[in-house]
Amino acid sequence: MKQSPIAIGLLVALLTSPSSFAANPNSAELMLQSQQRLSSMRESLGLDENHSFQFQSVDQDQLGQTHVRFQQLYRGIRIWGGEVITHTLANQKELPLTTVHKQDIQIGIEPKLSDVDVLAIVKKDIAPRVDFTTKPLLSKGRMSAPYREQYSPLLSQC
Repeated sequence: MKQSPIAIGLLVALLTSPSSFAANPNSAELMLQSQQRLSSMRESLGLDENHSFQFQSVDQDQLGQTHVRFQQLYRGIRIWGGEVITHTLANQKELPLTTVHKQDIQIGIEPKLSDVDVLAIVKKDIAPRVDFTTKPLLSKGRMSAPYREQYSPLLSQC
């Protein structure tokens, strides 16, 4: 039997977030239903098979409504600002989605730079741009030559 990465991710989220589900044992079931609902609505949301949703959190409000938040993914990569929230009443009736998802994404996900190239760019970018090594101001109790030449006119005025 083929296991989808989404189902495995949901299972891990369920097992690692006991506090969210302890208050309402139905939250886990609602989360799975919400995931299935989103998958079935993908086309009506204007998304293709490259888009999926990753569970983020589940909250139950004072009215008993459950809100399940999902992060939008494109070919397994998180989409900045892409989010969908499902809402379910206490009687398990589904309410309209809150969506801030991105459509028409047509971009390659293969990195253009290798790890080595990225590290080289970062090292070059954060490297010192000036010589930070300075000569000591005093040498054997006397002002060193570069400072003496620079400051001697000022010192003679004291």
